[in-house]
Amino acid sequence: MHNLALMLVLVLLSACRVARPSELPNDQDWIVAVKSCGIPQWMPWYSHSAEHTWIDMKEGDEMTWSRVEVAGKFSGATLERIGAHSARHDLRWSDEPVRVHAVFFGQEASRIQRQVAHLTRQLGARYADGGYEAWPGPNSNTFLRELSQEIPELAFAFDHNAVGKDYTWFDAGLAPSRTGVHLDTWPIGATIAAKEGLELHFLQLTFGLSVWPPRLKLPLLPAIPWERAPEPEPASRAPADGEQVIVYPFDDADSASEPAKFEMMVSVQPPITSGRSLRVESSTAHTWLSVVFKLTPSTDPAMLHSVRAETVVHWMGSTDLVFPIDLRRDGLLESIGPFALDGAIVSIQLRAMPDGTVDTLVSVKSK
Repeated sequence: MHNLALMLVLVLLSACRVARPSELPNDQDWIVAVKSCGIPQWMPWYSHSAEHTWIDMKEGDEMTWSRVEVAGKFSGATLERIGAHSARHDLRWSDEPVRVHAVFFGQEASRIQRQVAHLTRQLGARYADGGYEAWPGPNSNTFLRELSQEIPELAFAFDHNAVGKDYTWFDAGLAPSRTGVHLDTWPIGATIAAKEGLELHFLQLTFGLSVWPPRLKLPLLPAIPWERAPEPEPASRAPADGEQVIVYPFDDADSASEPAKFEMMVSVQPPITSGRSLRVESSTAHTWLSVVFKLTPSTDPAMLHSVRAETVVHWMGSTDLVFPIDLRRDGLLESIGPFALDGAIVSIQLRAMPDGTVDTLVSVKSK
């Protein structure tokens, strides 16, 4: 009896386990990740139990991520560039945990990406200018279902609260996971599949039971047993190997004394190379700026390097930005920023040197 109880606990704990974006591997050049999360809390209250589904794609390197989704009533289907931080972040809209439903790598991911891009252009207008309805559909989840139907390799199981995933007047065929079958009409339908389990669809709400992971699915509620929420991202992270860290003084806002004025000019040594990272943070480590530089030789005779600077600013939340810069051989200064951090304004200047290296100067000034 004791062993049986222990086994039951382990099974229930495994059912609470949900894949998160931060677990996506770093050593894969081509990634397609199907994700979902709850509707943001600033949306109308009656939508808070629904789930929004989208696709993030890594296209060759860490600097090139894209997001495919129908973001709202007038957006249509879009394919837009995002930063690696957004793609690997476990929360969206500040506080909605992101689930990863399926991941594809390598050549398979590359093939899916080409088809997704083509279909997004083809289907985009359908979801704009009145073609989108939050309930019963078509909406963001209907769009993902259409992609899955058109791309056989793009197989995954939706979250059961992804309203609109079953929106159709009549459709029968393979389930989205390709592990079973479904039959749906607008008011009612059903799915039986290895991944989805047994589902009954009524007015775009799902009642169901899956075997693995073992879950009870009820409309407007998370699957039971409930998943474990991701750990909140710390305001400060440990510097990466080889990352140069510049720390500037900052007094907490609660300090009774007036913060001291300062100005710092720091030359980054040794000179930056492709893949080199730089971090500027306050002495409290509550706020920071991180930049990863990617350098490629320029084809323009007047230019030395094309620089792509992927930047993450952590101040009242995280924001990721990408700056493309061409460094001239005549040594003209190019700037990244300025950026506002706690008590300081940070700017980064880059200049091509005659020996082919890149001189980098970081300016930190008190506000």
